[in-house]
Amino acid sequence: MTTQEREQETRGCGPDDGPAPARRGRRERGWALPAGPGEGGGIPLVEDDLLVRRAIEGIVLTRPGERLMLPRFGCRAHELLFRPLTPAVLDAIAFRVEDAVRRFEDRIVPTQVRARRDPQHPGAVWVDLQYRTKRGGRTGLVELRLGPDAPSAGGGGGRRP
Repeated sequence: MTTQEREQETRGCGPDDGPAPARRGRRERGWALPAGPGEGGGIPLVEDDLLVRRAIEGIVLTRPGERLMLPRFGCRAHELLFRPLTPAVLDAIAFRVEDAVRRFEDRIVPTQVRARRDPQHPGAVWVDLQYRTKRGGRTGLVELRLGPDAPSAGGGGGRRP
């Protein structure tokens, strides 16, 4: 690989570089998160749709300030969880999730975001995020639970089982 090809491959990876160029005909691959050794001792990788889903989870389940090198990264929906879950608060949670995903995940376009109460756990909220990939136009759905007892890497969230 030439230096020019390497520079083109990594363009878009810095915080101010803008989106990375589309890689036509190639599958996207990335680390499975949380990162750790796989069964064979190597780093497990995920591809395409699962990679996008994990990126969305990472954005929504991270509170701004948790990542020291990216202090603005994350979603502020958690700030609303201890308010009465009125329709207006649920709409605000959905807005904050959509805003964060639009800012930090450039491979997709959110098409519909809905927040709803978790009937089994007072104070918890399910967020349903439907999206379309910019490359290929595939659609997907990510369901995340936000709340004080939901598991996540940073606490306060989790995937639907």
